[in-house]
Amino acid sequence: MPNTHAIVIADRQQSRMGLPSHLEDRLGGQTVLQRTVNRLEQIKSVKKIIIVHPADQDLSDIVSQNKKPLVFHKGEVFDKFTALRQSARKWAMNNWRGGLGGMTCYDELLPIKSVHDAAVANKTDAAILVGGDWPLVDPTYCQKTLDIHLEHPNDMQMTFNQSPPGLSGIVICTQLLKQLAANDGATLGSMLAYVPSHPQADPIGRDICYAIEPAVRNIAQRLIYDNDRSIAMINAMDIDWDQATAAEIAGTLQVPTEMPREVHIELTPQRVCKGPLMPQHYVDLDREPMSMDVLQGILKQLPSMSLVTFGGLGDAMLYEHWVDAIKLAKEYGVFGICIKTDLQGPMEDVDKLLHLPVDIVAVHLNADTAATYESLCSPISDEYNFKHVTDNLQWMINERNRRWQLPDATTQAGVPWIVPHLIKTAENLKDMETFFDRWMHYTHQAVILPAQSGCGLMPELSPVRMAPPTRFACRQLSRRVTIHSDGKVAQCDQDWLAKAPLGDVSDNTVSLPQLWENKGKTLCEQHAAGEIDSLELCSQCHEWHRP
Repeated sequence: MPNTHAIVIADRQQSRMGLPSHLEDRLGGQTVLQRTVNRLEQIKSVKKIIIVHPADQDLSDIVSQNKKPLVFHKGEVFDKFTALRQSARKWAMNNWRGGLGGMTCYDELLPIKSVHDAAVANKTDAAILVGGDWPLVDPTYCQKTLDIHLEHPNDMQMTFNQSPPGLSGIVICTQLLKQLAANDGATLGSMLAYVPSHPQADPIGRDICYAIEPAVRNIAQRLIYDNDRSIAMINAMDIDWDQATAAEIAGTLQVPTEMPREVHIELTPQRVCKGPLMPQHYVDLDREPMSMDVLQGILKQLPSMSLVTFGGLGDAMLYEHWVDAIKLAKEYGVFGICIKTDLQGPMEDVDKLLHLPVDIVAVHLNADTAATYESLCSPISDEYNFKHVTDNLQWMINERNRRWQLPDATTQAGVPWIVPHLIKTAENLKDMETFFDRWMHYTHQAVILPAQSGCGLMPELSPVRMAPPTRFACRQLSRRVTIHSDGKVAQCDQDWLAKAPLGDVSDNTVSLPQLWENKGKTLCEQHAAGEIDSLELCSQCHEWHRP
């Protein structure tokens, strides 16, 4: 019989996403790590539980053996690629996949070398990999996923399911671990994502994926005990901590209705590109740049774990104080920072980006040829052209990679993520395939977006309408807040002129969380009740289906 073990990654100082660890917290009278082990011990095929932890830590005071052998293995639980993986997952923490570069919740548990070393040291044939702060991991899902591998160990060296983060581990054989460990920076997500150079059918439709109940699969919540939102959800559950099934957990779950943590802040509505693809081509965005005082007020009010995108309808790098804005966001504890730009500025500005605490640089490219770029983007002068932006892109990629590979490097590998964007229209459709293949090769992430109209403020430019035939509640309303440069909190990112604002944060009379509580929640409730036609902007919107 093969040696099938559970490998648990644990650190009592820091979580996998760089937050304070909660392994020692008590959950139903026992530590979070002990709860995780208790559930793993119920997996029939697991013979041993191996806890990988930093060499300078002793975890024996917060976890002990019960039914099955428990082994402590000293190993590195962070490496030079940790920051890259964390930044890739920040905007997808509630989903098992969907991170940049195809990163999954399982990639949060890497580096792979420590997992491989633990497997070899314990003569493991196959392991199910989980985190120490996964106290709701489901033994049945884990066993079913293991069964697929054990039935076909050579053909199915890695098996998984679509559980929300924290409900199930991923199964991987030691032979495949060895191959991945030999590839510096290898990820599990890269084996499950679409890669243009090695196209494959979506793995969720193949035999390596165990099909779980839709009611559990569609939760879209993070059930890992590592952040205040998830901790509050888990603590509120009235369940048997050792015996509750995934279905029971899903039925008990009470999703918080607090203000969304994804916040889009428009520092300025200005852009150097004003072609027919841009809202500025059709609409006069007559509003001033945001004052630093207003920005400071916003940042002070944001909930923990907030993700800030500096962009809106303008180019954030055209804001006079854009460098200070990023530093201020970090100073106020913003968890993730993205900046959206046309990247048409001087090289000195591009260089500054590499010295700032930015997770993602989203570049509005929208073309793969100079002719298409000029036609759709129409920069205001000849100095802003396709060659200039692609030269800036190439320099930034090369310089970022050069810096972290220096012998005395102080920068983090692969950060910031550089993500070219293309808004799909009939005119750039011919560029789309080469755009995607090119930038997936060079940056490991490219984004293709549908054209928007701002609820009719500009023509519909999409080749086909993408909205499903049946209307349902808009998911964007509960996932992000959009703030214009003049301080108005828009109803959503389609409310370009703030015709139906939730309020105004520039006058300091009401806080952003209060505005959300007073109007944002009501708007979400109206959508949930099907009262969409009564809402002027929403009734005209074709973007309600976007995530």
